[in-house]
Amino acid sequence: MNSLKEFFDAQCEALGIDFWAGWVLPYARQIEKGQKLVYEVRPMAVTDVEYGRANAVEDAEVFSRLRQLGLEIAASDEEAIARGERQLKAWLDTKIDEAVARAAKDEFEKYTKFVGSDLSQRLQGNAIPESKQMETRTLHQALKAYRQYVENTGKKRDNGSLARSPKNYIR
Repeated sequence: MNSLKEFFDAQCEALGIDFWAGWVLPYARQIEKGQKLVYEVRPMAVTDVEYGRANAVEDAEVFSRLRQLGLEIAASDEEAIARGERQLKAWLDTKIDEAVARAAKDEFEKYTKFVGSDLSQRLQGNAIPESKQMETRTLHQALKAYRQYVENTGKKRDNGSLARSPKNYIR
């Protein structure tokens, strides 16, 4: 009963309401029945067509919102959720690249309108790199990614475990 009350309070605070939101009711019912919480990924979200990718993005968003409300919930298809997160990240990367390019172009034009066109053309190559080239992970995420890279690509022993030298890189 306490977990149901905590869930209600969390959703009220997050959504700014004082009643159950329709999209969270199925999870409240699962809590009430003492069931394991599972987010059912929509069948279309597991396909790799445009509509399916959009469903995967939406499922990833809803799944994330449920976790933010404090639910310990599992997805019926973790890969579909991961695919949705990748789709969302790719979309955000594109939007960030476009915004950075617009800002760089505007600033370049603002400061080069006072110099001659010859100098302006020579300076054109000095731009901010695309966001894909910038590091956005935290230190811990970067270390975890490096560890995974070494484990995937490092020299292996006959039994499949990492050989001694790559293990030393990740300790």
